[in-house]
Amino acid sequence: MFRSKIFWGSVLGVVTSVLLFEGRIKLGYNPLWRRVTEVLTLPGTRFANAIFPSGVPDGGWGQVWSGLAIACNLLVYAFFWFGCIWIVSYFRERQHPYDRQSTLIS
Repeated sequence: MFRSKIFWGSVLGVVTSVLLFEGRIKLGYNPLWRRVTEVLTLPGTRFANAIFPSGVPDGGWGQVWSGLAIACNLLVYAFFWFGCIWIVSYFRERQHPYDRQSTLIS
């Protein structure tokens, strides 16, 4: 289970989302860090805007929209980390292609 790329991609996606969420709260007053967190949360905002294209609807839908943006960020970063782990494991296997199989001729 701990060797699964999907598991580690989802764990790193959750960690990235939590760090972004905390960063927006704690570093919101610094203009540089505020801009960095805005850029890093942009993918989730883009996906959420696909559902609500005219902005935040009236009423209690603002909380739904922000939750959707956080969930989209979680998915985007989970796929991002899965892709990074997959690429690294692919190149590691390419360096030593015969480590997993027997090279003896029987």
